[in-house]
Amino acid sequence: MKIIVSLILLLIIILPIRYTLTTRKMYKDAVDQEYQSAQKTDELISQDDLKDLPDLLKHYMIKVGVIGKPRVKIFSVKMTGEMKLDQTKDYEPIEAEQHTFTASGTRLFYITMKYKGIKVNGLHHYHSNDAFMKIKILDTIKVVDQSGPEMLKAETVTYFNDLCIMAPGALLDENIVWETLNDNQVKGTLTKHNQEVSAILTFNASGMLENFISEDRMAIDQDGKMISIPWSTPMSHFGQVGDYYLADEGQAIWHYDKPFAYIKLKINEVKINDFSRH
Repeated sequence: MKIIVSLILLLIIILPIRYTLTTRKMYKDAVDQEYQSAQKTDELISQDDLKDLPDLLKHYMIKVGVIGKPRVKIFSVKMTGEMKLDQTKDYEPIEAEQHTFTASGTRLFYITMKYKGIKVNGLHHYHSNDAFMKIKILDTIKVVDQSGPEMLKAETVTYFNDLCIMAPGALLDENIVWETLNDNQVKGTLTKHNQEVSAILTFNASGMLENFISEDRMAIDQDGKMISIPWSTPMSHFGQVGDYYLADEGQAIWHYDKPFAYIKLKINEVKINDFSRH
């Protein structure tokens, strides 16, 4: 009887501590905190706001449908897909969601993966002068805890990528220098949180963004070290997602000697300036 009572008392102590340390709880708390300071806006994007952009980017934004829509303060995304941890493994199902707050430059990305039937949870957190990635088995056992300058730069690339694909209207309020390279490519250089990153955007014949390529997003090698490898996100399908016409299927590829498509995603929902939760 004493043993049972002791176990119950132990669970009462441990379970609340475990809950406060889960990636899910960290994600939810960070999202709630950002909503507290997020500002609504009635300012709409006009045709004149696009006048200084390269023609390729201007036509893309018009096709997406940003004209007459609000300036982007928040966007949230829900995704499903599959992922594999290295080139020798099979793809496993995933679900992901994220919230991005453009005023503070915050990106919060939460992912759940079933690896051989076991749930693995991950959190990417990008905000001002910090960025980290935490991955836990059963949201309890920590297997990855990555941070530092390289992670901050890598997450700046990801932030840039998300704006281009999921919320192109937000590009208007960022510090970006654009350069037209040829008939279907532009180069963008974003300065954010004291980081400068560049990417080449490739557009298809109908004017939609079909690829984003950057050499500024570091990969993690098998020893846990950050290495510089070209990274791209080719998009394979386009459709109406909420109020916008966007790329809604794609993958992310590390360009090793043999390209490694480590994640494939379907964008199921994009909400711009949804303040309904607060």
